[in-house]
Amino acid sequence: ILFSAFSKIQDDQRRLRAAYTKVILTVSLVCFPVFFGLFLVAPSLIYVLFGEKWLPSVVPFQIFCMAGLLRVHLQLTSTVINAMGRVAPEIWIRSATFVLLTLGCWIGSIWGIIAVSTVVTITFGILATAIVFYLCKLTRLTWIDFIRPQRPAFIASVLMFGTVLIYQRWTEATLGIHSIGMLLSSSAVGISSYAVALWILR
Repeated sequence: ILFSAFSKIQDDQRRLRAAYTKVILTVSLVCFPVFFGLFLVAPSLIYVLFGEKWLPSVVPFQIFCMAGLLRVHLQLTSTVINAMGRVAPEIWIRSATFVLLTLGCWIGSIWGIIAVSTVVTITFGILATAIVFYLCKLTRLTWIDFIRPQRPAFIASVLMFGTVLIYQRWTEATLGIHSIGMLLSSSAVGISSYAVALWILR
């Protein structure tokens, strides 16, 4: 759907920039709290779903939450570039990143899964930055235009993160960090605090 919509306005840079920033605004309102929230509830989520033996995967999962956020931006921006018919430079960027990712994972594997997940996240960050930079060059989009629509969701998510973190520290002794009670209550606190923060920032 997005590809078709952007294809129809690919020759009108003003409309393309406006449509892109609107989509970024919508996506950020959902993705920031989801990935920030998953990061926070990872210990209880993994324990409840998979059991104690999977607890060593909590930290890699949390790191991959950040990679997921970067990947959403990457996928959205790539869709716009493909709709404009400018595929070749993106292929070069992705190819160079693939080489970097392969080399990084090979080196990171020496230190384990946490190092590998860190390398993957850093690589996604480099790739996302390069793709957005290329789109800015194509459409005369500025970095301020890219960041501004995401600011409310980011600030609200940071406030949510802090609120849930304080709540978890306050209730850890009674609920236990790995309990289903902690999972459900943290989720409720996160949703509520994010909604309140957005309402304040509106």
